[in-house]
Amino acid sequence: MSTDDEAFKQGMHALTSNHYGNDWVNFKLKQNRESILPEAMKMYTSMWSKSNFSQELDGNKTPFLVIYGAHDNEGLRQTATGKLFKQWLPNLTEYICPSGHYPMLETPVDYAHAIQEFLLS
Repeated sequence: MSTDDEAFKQGMHALTSNHYGNDWVNFKLKQNRESILPEAMKMYTSMWSKSNFSQELDGNKTPFLVIYGAHDNEGLRQTATGKLFKQWLPNLTEYICPSGHYPMLETPVDYAHAIQEFLLS
């Protein structure tokens, strides 16, 4: 994430497909600035963007639940990644929350229900 507030806000809008207004984006900015060290975010971003763990997933028989946000960035939605995840994970369960990138904050009851149903199945 950027230390540039405007770039951060643009990123938050992208992660929710502009589904939420500026109040949400300003909340996420405030939360980020108060709780995350810039150095830690820089290292996380580097790890996230450069790590390739696909070989560890390919053919893994462990039951997996992937929760998507219906309003997440297009490249992170089920339509963009689901086919590949299904190829890697034969015991994949998918669930689409009516949220953006943060279903645990945006739709917590729906999110918890999806996890509970998965764990009880």
